[in-house]
Amino acid sequence: MDLKSVAILEFVCGGGVPDELIDSLNPSLQREGRVMLESLAADWSKIPGRTVHVAWDRNLGEWRIPGVHVHECNEEIPVCDAWLKIAVQVDAVLVIAPELNNELIAATDGLRQKLPPTVKLLNADPVFCHAASDKWLTSRCLKAAAVFHPETILWGRISSMSDLPQSSNSTWVLKPRDGAGCESILRFRNLQELTCMPKLFSDLSAYPDKWIVQPWIEGEHGSLAVLCGGNERLVFPPMTQNISIAKGGMGHFLHYQGGSGPWWPVQPEMIDQFAKTILDAIPGTPYGWIGVDFVVSKNCLGEPELVAIEINPRLTTSYLGVRAIVQENIPSLLEAVADGVPTKYSKRNSTVHFTTFGVSEEDELESR
Repeated sequence: MDLKSVAILEFVCGGGVPDELIDSLNPSLQREGRVMLESLAADWSKIPGRTVHVAWDRNLGEWRIPGVHVHECNEEIPVCDAWLKIAVQVDAVLVIAPELNNELIAATDGLRQKLPPTVKLLNADPVFCHAASDKWLTSRCLKAAAVFHPETILWGRISSMSDLPQSSNSTWVLKPRDGAGCESILRFRNLQELTCMPKLFSDLSAYPDKWIVQPWIEGEHGSLAVLCGGNERLVFPPMTQNISIAKGGMGHFLHYQGGSGPWWPVQPEMIDQFAKTILDAIPGTPYGWIGVDFVVSKNCLGEPELVAIEINPRLTTSYLGVRAIVQENIPSLLEAVADGVPTKYSKRNSTVHFTTFGVSEEDELESR
């Protein structure tokens, strides 16, 4: 793939959210979208001979990364049309969008149908993206492949506590099938909290099969990132996930706050096999950056056991940590993997801590 120019199209910062709704958007989604976009644009622009284009919502203020072609969004033009105008000018396009309301699928499919064959889309194909974006479908695929995964039940099939999946700790999690990050995820323990759920989320009554319930898995939370391309994959070091749990009147809300790494709860060979098994369990073709959320629990022998939780068929916030511990430029690695070139990484930092704002100041200084 002979790239000279690339467009990074991020939904939250790139015009996907109407002007009147931008201030009401979950601050975490807005913050994570911006820091991912800026970090990726900064890294890609470091590759000699690359021209980087981004879509930018001027309501978010000034663009902060120099050396990048900025295309300001205009609400008078639908975001799909605005993105297409940018995409036809470049050699490759990478879309970053949340799974919420099928935004990721709509954005990638819309471009895929209209882009000329000369422009490469660096995202998973429609089949993989659809199965990975829908947590109910993901659970069916992982179960069929015998991957350790929490038993998953549609909310619409639950009328009492006896309908819930088995839980060793009498704790469950409610989440939207198309959620992103920890958006609208609630942990609950009893019938009172269960019956209060529709008061918190009106969609539960209107669209009961758009929500799922899983048992809460005790253990340490982590994430994996895999670069996927033509017959080649590169698994990056795992990172922890720092997830806080805030008590509410009707349960406990989960909040993602970053993580640290590299983190090796098991041998690297087991991590590689875990990633392969999960990606192979999902139909379609993974491409570009694919994220895997997991929990390390203990089996009956007290040994660590990897439990797959979710698959993210797009760039994830862990990019902030991975870019700080890998010596190579990640977009350079992505281009090589996309071409099917066998690729490895070398480690730069021993430990990196990151939040949804970026890498900590001490780690930034160490990486220079």
